[in-house]
Amino acid sequence: MFSFEKIKPVVKKAFTFNLNPTEDSFPELPTILIWFRFVLAVGYGLYVGTKLVNNAVVLIQALNLIAFIPTVYCKFFLGVSAEVFPMETIFAGLPNAMALCILIWVYMFTAANEESEAQLTSLLLSAVAPNLDGSVGGEAGQAFDGGAAASASTPPVSEQEAPEF
Repeated sequence: MFSFEKIKPVVKKAFTFNLNPTEDSFPELPTILIWFRFVLAVGYGLYVGTKLVNNAVVLIQALNLIAFIPTVYCKFFLGVSAEVFPMETIFAGLPNAMALCILIWVYMFTAANEESEAQLTSLLLSAVAPNLDGSVGGEAGQAFDGGAAASASTPPVSEQEAPEF
């Protein structure tokens, strides 16, 4: 059950300047960093998704924001030393936060561009639909040539030996 009495001391430790925590005195630090990264990822994903940014620079910016702001918080605000907390702990939750940021960015961008999404869907359907009439290769409506066209582009499959086990 969610209780503010359990969270209060953890929040107090998280906002104490120059705490110099150890794994024994602040075991909740990895969880705090993971949630901090998730909050940054949601905020940045919403920002770039609503601003309709569509370039790869966003990924580098997201990585910098999500990776290094919590690291700077640990090093300069809390005073965490690398000997006490290994780097795996400091970077906990980074891949998940990046995935969350990209997911929110793509969702918000797609939701804001419904016309383009409908246009892409119609283009894909018009490109795929002619090939759904049963013909193999070439244009729609071409007669089936007994597999000659398909065999010209498909490499032969060699028989494999049975596995030992």
